[in-house]
Amino acid sequence: MKNFLKVFILAAGLVLCFNANSFANFSLGGWVGYASTEIDVVGHDESFECTGPQFGLKAHYNIAISETFDLGIGAYFRYSKYSGSIDMYDPWMGPMSFDVDFTRQSIGADINLIYQVAEGFYPYARFAYSFSDKFDMGDESESGSGWGIGAGVEYDLNPTIILFGEIMYESSSLDGLDATSIAFNIGAKFNLF
Repeated sequence: MKNFLKVFILAAGLVLCFNANSFANFSLGGWVGYASTEIDVVGHDESFECTGPQFGLKAHYNIAISETFDLGIGAYFRYSKYSGSIDMYDPWMGPMSFDVDFTRQSIGADINLIYQVAEGFYPYARFAYSFSDKFDMGDESESGSGWGIGAGVEYDLNPTIILFGEIMYESSSLDGLDATSIAFNIGAKFNLF
């Protein structure tokens, strides 16, 4: 709850910095996607790759900062479910393989810079910072923070419904793990007012 409050205060502070007389709206959205994540165990020469589906929710305050650029500032929540295997060699037991399944939950803030290049299609760049990035692996849990950068394109179905697709690169530093991900997401957002 403290992290959600931090994200809300940061987003509200950024929104108040902009001219309220320019075009602005509030949007809610969601996405589904697929991610490939490489995890390095800190202090050991071990890493493994996991893949799996993810979904997320986001809320943005959108404002026109020029005739060609809009800025979306907001918060997001993501939930991922990964599976993979760890292959390692033990000098006494020989080669070994372990299946791993885990979940990931992230809460953070993000900024979208949207380019109004053509009617209906809008490419954008996205930067995200996760205040709370938590990996749950059965009885073990690792927490930390992370950041991400990506690009995508939006398509207006009508003034209220917007479809989008994006690719994101993300990096997380946890207590005992470092994780990097590539994710492909598709979703929709709804302009409320």
